[in-house]
Amino acid sequence: MAIYYFILFTSVITAKLNNYFKIRFSKSKIEVFFHISIFILLFFAVFRSESIGVDTRHYITYFDNALYRNIYDLPYEPGFNLLTKAFQNFSKDFEIYLSFLSIITLVPILVVLKKESKKYFWLTLFVFVSTQYVSSFSILRGYISLMFLLHAYQYINDNSKKIKFWIYTILAISFHYSAIIYLLLFIFGKNRYKISHYITIIIASIIFYHPVISNWIRITVINILSFIRPQYNYYALEHNSDSSLVYISIYAIIVMLSFAYRNKLEQTKKINVLFNMSVFMLVFNLSMSWFPAYSRLSSGFLIFMSLLIPKIIQAEKDNALKLVYKVVICVIFVVYMKLNLSPIFSLYNFR
Repeated sequence: MAIYYFILFTSVITAKLNNYFKIRFSKSKIEVFFHISIFILLFFAVFRSESIGVDTRHYITYFDNALYRNIYDLPYEPGFNLLTKAFQNFSKDFEIYLSFLSIITLVPILVVLKKESKKYFWLTLFVFVSTQYVSSFSILRGYISLMFLLHAYQYINDNSKKIKFWIYTILAISFHYSAIIYLLLFIFGKNRYKISHYITIIIASIIFYHPVISNWIRITVINILSFIRPQYNYYALEHNSDSSLVYISIYAIIVMLSFAYRNKLEQTKKINVLFNMSVFMLVFNLSMSWFPAYSRLSSGFLIFMSLLIPKIIQAEKDNALKLVYKVVICVIFVVYMKLNLSPIFSLYNFR
């Protein structure tokens, strides 16, 4: 697992150095260390072995089947099926396919993260690498979907960019249906609600523990998934009745800090969306561990938390307290990465 710590710390250190070293070329400044960070992350993603990732073996089978099946007979979302079939017109090598997917998702994601976290990009990168970067070795289409969702997020404040917003969200849904949940939060999470409303929702979420209610919602969701994707029954099989203390702790800390600095944060739709996402995920982890793909959703939302955490820290004026926050957050996500990488899949291998 040492290689993952190497990737984490070297990429973050180069991102930190980017704040101090820039090379002037003509009339512009080239952020050399930002590009070095991208290169480090790309290198280990592109040249990883196909043995890495808990789901990779399923994608190998999928890729092989896609060579001989019609696009409508493939099990995944239409956007991902279409992309796979289009790629196979140029190459039938699965390892090249993995590299291709890493490049077309990782670079756009890093560009958005950099744009949204100008001052604390290194911290955003720290959270991203310890969560989504490692997970992306396994959840390929979900990773592509998150890339489109991040691009859609950029336009939430700008009413003149609604068309771009909807194009990106529709593309996200076409690659992974979980994007529908993100879309609902984009739409209904733009508003700023009273703290009493949030507390009431968190307390009221206990009703989702009731067996009748939880079973009814779960069956309804599975029926919907079976209707839109009848070939794939994974969601019907995955069932975790235990809430994750790790996710509950992470989202609880973020929510408490968000409440504490709520009035000091920018009052924009984008900030409101991030704040409401954190509350939703706390409720989700407290009371909805029976939801299909529970752990995948909990992990996926952390990429947006990587945008919220730096904004919370930036709102604090005391430099000593800022330092404490930075250290604590880094420790939390190092522990998260340690717990998230099971012994079976923690060894990095090149091709």
